[in-house]
Amino acid sequence: MAQVVRELVLLLQASRIFPDNITLQCSWPSSSSLVLGSAEMVKQILINLIKNARRNLLDGGLIGVSGGTLVEQANQRYIQFSVRDTGSDPNVGSPNPMFEPVNSDKISTKRSLGLNVVHQLVQKMHGQIRYLISPKGVRYEVLLPAANWFLPSA
Repeated sequence: MAQVVRELVLLLQASRIFPDNITLQCSWPSSSSLVLGSAEMVKQILINLIKNARRNLLDGGLIGVSGGTLVEQANQRYIQFSVRDTGSDPNVGSPNPMFEPVNSDKISTKRSLGLNVVHQLVQKMHGQIRYLISPKGVRYEVLLPAANWFLPSA
């Protein structure tokens, strides 16, 4: 998973799809982690979360992708990662739950249709997702079932 994340972030950084006032950073451990599921699905989750974070940064800011850590929850091992931004979420106070489908007309909502896709992909991979909104920005935390865990070589 680490290779997938690093390659995707490098590709997005090189593509210049972000204006100069938005910085995309990646913090990932050197150890390798494998999740149960498709690399393409992991990429789609990350792309949609990063695109959503970009929409939250109308005045610029930081998007951070981090994780790759092993967590255990209810006797299940997961690889945890997060995508965070330093913007304000336009969905605060929205009558619709964050991951519910929304109309595609951008007039009625600023929320990305991608968040519903993210939620569906995470569920399909038997993972979990949650979001945290604070004055410092929005953070999406994703847990995907771990296939196994490799420690760095000594």
